[in-house]
Amino acid sequence: MNLVFIKSIFLFLVVSITVGCAATSPSLKSDVSSLDCNKKLAFIQSPENTVSDDGFTILYDGENKEIFAELIEQAHANQMASGCIKG
Repeated sequence: MNLVFIKSIFLFLVVSITVGCAATSPSLKSDVSSLDCNKKLAFIQSPENTVSDDGFTILYDGENKEIFAELIEQAHANQMASGCIKG
């Protein structure tokens, strides 16, 4: 159980660093001109356990530690799909 929590924290740090380093300015990439790629990753306590379409907002119940890592991975995938993170 502790290993899953440690992995979750590690993934959060990796995503946070990646977002900070790889976020592109909307003016540099025409396909993301309507997106705000300079947003910070936000966690909101919610029973839903979902990720926003742009990957910058994670709704998390705070109880299920196993799903936390999956939410971080989904946020990263959504940010890549939206063009905010270069592949």
